[in-house]
Parts: sequence; C-alpha cells; structure tokens
Amino acid sequence: MEHAASKRSKNLAVIALLALGMILVIASWITLTRIEEEYKSGIGKSLKVAIESSQHAIRLLNKNQKAAAKLWAGNREVITSVEQLLRNPRTAEALLNEPAQSELRSWLKPVFRTIGYRGYFVIGPDNINLSSSRDSNIGIISLLTKQEEFLEKTRSGQTLVSLPQPSDVPLMDVYGEMVEDLATMFVASPIRGDSGETIAILAFRIEPDVYFSSVFERGRIGESGETYAFDSRGLMISESLFAEQLSEIGLIPKGKHSDLKIEVRDPGVNLIAGERTLAHHEKQPLTRMALSATKGESGVDLEGYRSYRGVPVVGAWVWDEELGFGMTTEIDASEAFASLRKTRISIVSFSVFSLVLLIVLTAVFTRSQRQLAESEAKYRNSIDSTLEGYWLVDTEGRMLEVNKSFCEMLGRQPAELLGRRPPEFASEECRALYERMASEIATSEHRQYEVAFNNKQGEAVHTNVSCTTIRDRQGKATGAFAFIADISERKKAERQQRESEERLVSAISNISEGFVLYDSEDRIILCNDQYRRMHPNAFDLIIPGAKFEDIIRGGAERGQYPDALGREEEWVKERMEVHKKPFVSFEQRLEGEKWLRVFDKRLASGMTVGIRVDITELKEAKEAAEEANQAKSDFLSAMSHELRTPMNAILGFGQMLEFNPKEPLTKAQKDCVDYILKGGQHLLVLINDILDLAKIEAGKVELSIEDVSSALILDECLPLIASMAEKRGIDISVPGPVAEVPSVRADYTRLKQVLLNLMSNAVKYNRKNGKVTISFEEAAGNMLRIAVTDTGEGIPEDQQSELFKPFSRLGAENSEIEGTGIGLVVSKNLIEIMNGAVGLKSEVGKGSTFWIELPLAQRDHGEAAATIAAATAQVEAEGRLPGMSGTLLYVEDNPENLELMELIVSRVEGLSMISTHTGELGIELARAEKPDVIILDINLPGMNGIEVLKKLRGYEDTKNTPILALSAAATERDIKKGMDAGFLKYLTKPIQVTDVVDAIKTALEAA
Repeated sequence: MEHAASKRSKNLAVIALLALGMILVIASWITLTRIEEEYKSGIGKSLKVAIESSQHAIRLLNKNQKAAAKLWAGNREVITSVEQLLRNPRTAEALLNEPAQSELRSWLKPVFRTIGYRGYFVIGPDNINLSSSRDSNIGIISLLTKQEEFLEKTRSGQTLVSLPQPSDVPLMDVYGEMVEDLATMFVASPIRGDSGETIAILAFRIEPDVYFSSVFERGRIGESGETYAFDSRGLMISESLFAEQLSEIGLIPKGKHSDLKIEVRDPGVNLIAGERTLAHHEKQPLTRMALSATKGESGVDLEGYRSYRGVPVVGAWVWDEELGFGMTTEIDASEAFASLRKTRISIVSFSVFSLVLLIVLTAVFTRSQRQLAESEAKYRNSIDSTLEGYWLVDTEGRMLEVNKSFCEMLGRQPAELLGRRPPEFASEECRALYERMASEIATSEHRQYEVAFNNKQGEAVHTNVSCTTIRDRQGKATGAFAFIADISERKKAERQQRESEERLVSAISNISEGFVLYDSEDRIILCNDQYRRMHPNAFDLIIPGAKFEDIIRGGAERGQYPDALGREEEWVKERMEVHKKPFVSFEQRLEGEKWLRVFDKRLASGMTVGIRVDITELKEAKEAAEEANQAKSDFLSAMSHELRTPMNAILGFGQMLEFNPKEPLTKAQKDCVDYILKGGQHLLVLINDILDLAKIEAGKVELSIEDVSSALILDECLPLIASMAEKRGIDISVPGPVAEVPSVRADYTRLKQVLLNLMSNAVKYNRKNGKVTISFEEAAGNMLRIAVTDTGEGIPEDQQSELFKPFSRLGAENSEIEGTGIGLVVSKNLIEIMNGAVGLKSEVGKGSTFWIELPLAQRDHGEAAATIAAATAQVEAEGRLPGMSGTLLYVEDNPENLELMELIVSRVEGLSMISTHTGELGIELARAEKPDVIILDINLPGMNGIEVLKKLRGYEDTKNTPILALSAAATERDIKKGMDAGFLKYLTKPIQVTDVVDAIKTALEAA
C-alpha cells in the first residue's frame, strides 16, 4: 500500500512540474512566434530584390553582347571575307590557305581586346566552321550543333546568347589553369549577303566565369546566401558558391569548377553535416524550388526546403522564358532567421539589413553600368518594400517623404501625410515626447523613441522610431529621416507574457498540493495557502523571507512533527541533512495522524522547489490508488506529443542562442544557456523514460516482432557509444567475429534502445580507463544471450533487487553521473514483452555483467536472403514473374527487409524501387516522385503506416495511388484494422515472393 502511494505521489509531482514548465514554454513560444511573423515578409522581399537584380543584370549583359555581335556580323569587311571563304571547299587546308582567313582574323582581333571574347567561329550553311581563332576548329562541324535549334534560330535572323556547355577544347580558366570540358558560351548573329539572306553565322566565345557566373556571385545575400542559374533539367549552369564543399562530400569531381556538374536535387538529408542518403543521386527528386521553376513557375518559399546540399534554406526563384533558364537566390534558413529575437527589433538590425541590401544593389548595378537615377529608384523601391515605416522630415518636422509601410500603419494615403507633422497623428501623451524629439534634430545625431500613433480608425499603433539627423557639408542640420517599426504585436505579446505569469501564480495558488519555492539561501520566495494550511502549527512562520531551518524548528517545538518530540534539535539536524540533497522524496508524519509526501528538488540555479501532498487518504485506499495509477499511465501516454513539442522549442532556441557566431554570448549569458540546455536535455530524457514506462504499464507499446540481425544492431550502437567511452578512456571490445552472431526474434527499434541503455550504463558507471566487453552466446531454450560487462565498482547483492525499480539509482543521484533511474526498468519490461529475460551478475570491486536473452530467429539473415533469391529465381524460370513497368516506393525502417525487397524487385524486369525509412520522409518522397505503387510497413518509427496512409489519401497527387501494407503484425485483428484503414492489400511477414509480386502486379493494373 505504501509503495503504491509513493509511486503515485512521485508521478503526480512530475506531472505538476511538467505542467508548470509547459505553461512557461508556451508563453515564451507565443512571444517568439509573433516576432517571427514580422520578419518573414521582409526576408521574402529581400530575396525578390536580389533575384530580380540578377535577372535584370543578365538581360542587360545579354543585350550588350547581342548588340556587339550584331554590329560585327553586319561589318562590310567581315561580310566580304566570309563570301570569299564560302567559295572554297570545306576542307581545313583550303580554308586556311584562303587570304580572307587572315584578313578576317585581323578584323576581329580588336573585338577580343575591347569586349573580352575568348575566340570566334564563322559557321557555314552546312554547320562547318569556315573560320575560327583556332586552326584546329576550321573545317569541322561546329560545337554549337549540340544546342538544339540554336543555329536554326540564328539563321532565321535572331541574335542569340547560348547556354553554358562543355568546351570542345581545353581552355584557360580564371585561375590561369588549362581545364578540359570547361564551361563555355557563345553569342551568335547571322551574316547577311547583299540579298538580305543569311549566308553564315558569326559566333563569339564568351567566358562564363567572367560574363555569366560573376553576375550571380554578386547577387549573394549574407554569408551562406548564393544566387545561381539552372536549365530545364535542373542542371546548375553557373558556378556554385560551395564548390569546395561539394567536392569534399563527393557530389562533384575534384577541381575548382562546379558548373555543368551537379543537378539541383534534394538528397533528403544534410550532406554538409555528414549525413548519408539512402537514395542514389539520380533517383532523388528535384528540390522544391527547382521542381517549381522547371515548370515555368516563379515564387518565394520562406517555410524552408532542402537545397542540393541538403541544407535547409529559404529562397526566391524565377523562370525566364526569354533567357531559357531559371535563377534562384537562396540563403541558409539558420542564417536567415538568426535575428528573430526581441532585442533585434532595433536600428542595428535594420541598418545591417539596409547595408547588405545597398551593397547588393550597388555591386549589381555598378557592374552592370546602370545609371545613378535607376540605382536611386531601386533604393526607393527597397525602402517602400521594407517591413518598417520610413519618413523624411525638414527642420520644422514636416514630412517630405513617407513609404508604403508607414502609410499602412496609419491607414492613410501619402497625400494625407505629406506636409504635415507626425505629432498630429500621435496620441495625446506622446505629442510632448515628439516635440522634444523634433527640437533635438539640430543637436543630436541619432535618437530612438517609442511613440504611439492613432490610425485612421482611431486605434493606437505602438512604434519604435529610430531617427537620424541629416546635415549638409557645412554640418548644418537640414532635416532628419527615421525608420518606424510597428511594435504593437510585441507590446501585445509582452502584455500576454505578464498575464501568463499572473496566471501561473494563480495556478500555483489554486493547485490542491502544497507548493513552495526557496531561494539559494533557503529563504521562502513563494508558497501557496495549501502549503501553509498543511503546517498549521507553523502557519505564522511561513512567510516570504523566512528560512527553512527556522520554519521546521518552530514546527518541531510546537509539536508539528511527532517524530521530533523530545529530540527537537537532533531531529532538525537530521532534517537539514536530508534537505541538502539534490532531490528528496519521503513520507512525513504530522500531528493528528496526518501524512504528507514531501518532494524537494534542488535546481541548477541553487533554488529549491518543494511539493507537499496530503497522502492520508491514499494510505487508506490501496485499490483507489491502483486505479489512479493506471489513469496516470494512460494520461502520460496520451500526452507524449504535447510534452515533446514545447521541449523541442526550449532545446532548439537554446541551441540557437549558443551557436551564433555573429553575436557571441557573454560568459554570464553562456552559463545561463548552458543551464537551460543541460536542464532541458535531462528533462527530455526523463520525459522519454517516463512515457516509455507509462506506455508499458498501460499495455500500449506496439512492437513489430521479426527476425533482427544482432550484428547489425551492434554495428549501429557502437559508434553512438564510442564518443562517450573515449571521453572516459574506456575501451569497448567484442570478442569473436560479429558477423557470425545469429539473428533474434525482436522489435528492431526497441532492441536497439535496450542495448544502448546497457552499453551507456556500462560506460557511465565504469572506472576511468576501464573496459566494456560485449559478448554473445546461445543459451538454453533456443535463446541468444547478449551480455555487457564493465569493470566498475560493482553492486552489493543486497541492493541488486532495487535496480529494476523506478527512480532507484542506488545513491548515484548524489554523484555527477546523470540519469533518471527509469532506463533499466523500461529495458526489463521491453525485453519481457518480446518474450525474453533480463538479469545481472555483479561483484563489488570488480564490476558487473548485465545480460538479456531473446528467442533465436528460425534462420539468420544470410539464409533468409539466399532462400528469397532461390525462390525468386525459380519463379522467374517458370515464367511466373512477367515484366511489368512501374516504380515502387517501399517505406521500411529495418535494413534487412529493405535489402530483401530490393532483391525481389531486381528479379522483375521493368520494375524499379525507391525507398526510405520513416513515414514522414515517405510522404515527401511519394509527393515528389509520384510512384506507381506504395508498400508501407505498419510499425514505423514516429508516424505509423496507417497514419501515413491517411496523410497520403488527403493529398490530391497521391489520393489514388495504390497502397499495400507489409507487416509482421499478422493477427486477424491487425489485418482487419489495416484493410478497414484503406490498404489495397495487407501482406504479412515473413515475405512470400509470389504473393508480393502478384500484389504489386494487381496494384499496377488497378492504377
């Protein structure tokens, strides 16, 4: 009875703490979300300005190139020389010996010096090169025939610039090196005879690195931003900013050039972070941006998508039909949204943004020889497109210019504002402040104020006004300009934050348990009335500022604690020793046969949180307590998503604060962030363990029992533990060849979880420079025993029975070793659910061995693969595997099952397969690749197969795709549940080749 009451009380305390943490996280998250919405619009506009500038520059350069080529194609001396060449046979010898050859070269030589061409071609009606700057190119078919319809369009009278293509000869690049297949471009114009008909084509060779890629290099935004071009196949035709990275990860060959070497495809993982993709590059879908652009669409994506490097980015893109290719400006999402903190809503943020924008505009338009008036117009457009308002006033404060954002803030047209003074639209209490601001124009360079304006509807608009004085060359003030940020949402969020804190205090006051918070000096900061009422003899002593020791001493002296009667000072000393521990939980008897469950937790800040629960009735109601305990388990299991989501926000934004190279944290700030991250990680581990335990107790753990390779599991676990072991100098060894270890019947993910728990415990509780040994042996009852042995301190025999009880750490909670005391409990329950057993053997001073036993598989993976291969070959030989055309998407988290399915598909002519290991990635791949048939495992990590099916049926592009189930859950109830969910067919493991092939064929015919 006491054990059940203790267990329930512990979990009730955890629930209370998690609920309080969730309220605080949600309040913080709402504030951050408001700020994010304000900045996304500005980022999108900046991306558009950059891509439009690059597009305009390329068009202008094309126009200039065409004009030069057209001019020389119409030159009388050039035409005369070409006519003479046309009279010669189409042989290199005859054309080179023609005097017009050298004359033509001498006429065109000045073009190379003035315009920077790398060479030229004169192409005859039969596509033979009549003349060239290189002798080796004369008398052969022109390189430009490789570009479809290019020469035909030029002969029809158009002057064109080609897309980049590999050069036919080695060329010197911008680094002074001769390079094979270096990208090259041409501008071509028709040469007309006296009759006006095209007699030949004059084409000049352009260097893309100088003429083409450099334009996109100038269109960068930020450190990680890049602008690049790509053709209708998604092939990148300009240089990548990340050529060195792409070479290091193997996407392009070693070298300094990336153009024409990589397609803009989504690898599905972050390649720069060292992650590895399952799909081959050519089977990967185009990135979200490239997929849209190659359809002729232009757009902006601020939600984030993977780039061709697998890095999450935001970007804007445009498909230019006139140029015949697409362009995009992208920037890493981590950099784009790095400034979404409240303190960034200031003049520094806008100044940096404006400076970057001006640098981009200046670089692009200076290099493209745009006139000053056009540059000013672009700047004006950028001001109008910013999220912040803008005004320009004279020395008397009259508005001379306003932008669109400021007009929208006040709900007025520019004509209603120009010539008037801002205080006319300010609230009454802010007019005096503005008058002071206006009077400081002549004496102060920069001022910042918070001013509330009234819009046309009479509503208050709270703003942050950042004003700068404008001076002439003599230093006399001529006016001022200001940027006005609408901070109404921030003000609202701050008000909501205060209200949330007030609600939190109210919630604490109204919870049924006693709650108390002590500072680092053990003085009361806050407590609720329930806490005071639970200690009636010390009621008057429990006030803010009172010390814990004084309160319990007063209570002991007044008979509050029966255990202290006659030994008050000794009892106070014992109670203080317990209180100093990081975490305590015990039952305390009070006067009148009342009982309290005491929870005290020391926080990283030094403060102590205390919860007091009246358990008097619980001690008398064992049956009610057991029912309540089950209800608790059900509740915790259902709350999984709600607990993890706010914790993701805490850890995610904590890491964003920690990893910010542009604005490094101070030592004090870094210490605070470290406490947040450490506490968050510990809380996340605790949440995961508690939720697992709750699911097990509630009987809601879903397992996929199948043949699992023990060797594969171990291979995946060892790298995850290696870094932890290396830090403590611990050697991990596995005697004998791992590949020969037999397979077992288990759930793949849960077995990996258990083995990781045992291995991490062996490292954490080991001696420094100790040793961990992992061994395998077959045991009685057709079982496989996996043992993890350490060289730690060992566990006394009288304490071993406590190991598999929740929250029991045998005194380790007082050490620096982190843990929750739940991992072994969860592991034991999981192994037993999988028809296995857990045990240990320990000797004090020598170490411990923890072992698990699981049923052996009927056959190991190698035998299974051979059987499948033989069965498939037999069916194929009998003509029972007819060729079928289509693409299969297989979503499965077990690598062995993926390998077997690949083996089956390889035996079916015309059938191809793509795959992934999670439901979430499966949905993305299905929508991007549009396979003809989909096979789903049911028990996937994260989203299960039935949930994936429901999601796919909700999308227009996948709602009619045939979907099959293939699962180890093979009971009649499992099959009925799958068919009711909408699967075309429910297949079970182990795989039957003919059943799988027939099902795929039926699905393809149904499609």
